[in-house]
Amino acid sequence: MKYRHLLLVFIVALPAGAELDLEQVHPDEPVDSTVSRFSFENALESIGTIRYALNSFRELTRICGVCLSEEELSTIPYSDWESQNLGFRNWCGSIEGALYYSNYRIRKLEYEIALLKADSGEIDALSLEGAEAEFQIAESLFLDFWNTFGIAD
Repeated sequence: MKYRHLLLVFIVALPAGAELDLEQVHPDEPVDSTVSRFSFENALESIGTIRYALNSFRELTRICGVCLSEEELSTIPYSDWESQNLGFRNWCGSIEGALYYSNYRIRKLEYEIALLKADSGEIDALSLEGAEAEFQIAESLFLDFWNTFGIAD
């Protein structure tokens, strides 16, 4: 309960509706579209694309091994076995884990805020249920990731 009050004090200290005043980073893309690139879902999709690209690089390295000497191939960064078979997997797993864990922590905090707002009458039961459902989904996604995650060594 002590932490709930501390959290409430922190929330109240934040200016209401404090949004960033962002300018377009590209003339053909509205700010909202650019911001959507940073969504949890888009980031997960991007990590899948990165894995695919790294697998393509691994295959290209294998093919180049026929044409290049071991010394020539060693001058290409990340063409070594350790990077391609351990590093690529671990690096992507770290990023994916960070995404799932951050999403879980954000949804948990949003749910805790919703609990405080429900206690004070600022939101209704339906809004509280929505926040709880989002938290439970994020928790489940993180735990599913955690239970299938492995470190390549």
